[in-house]
Amino acid sequence: MINFKVKRFEFDVRPNIRHVSNAGLSSPNIGFNTKNIE
Repeated sequence: MINFKVKRFEFDVRPNIRHVSNAGLSSPNIGFNTKNIE
């Protein structure tokens, strides 16, 4: 996490990686990954 302040405003930048799949409930279960910045 990166935190910085510009005048009166404070910002948090949070990079993350998320994986989504069907938990093996059906086939095929390829899933996908996303890279995000919040």
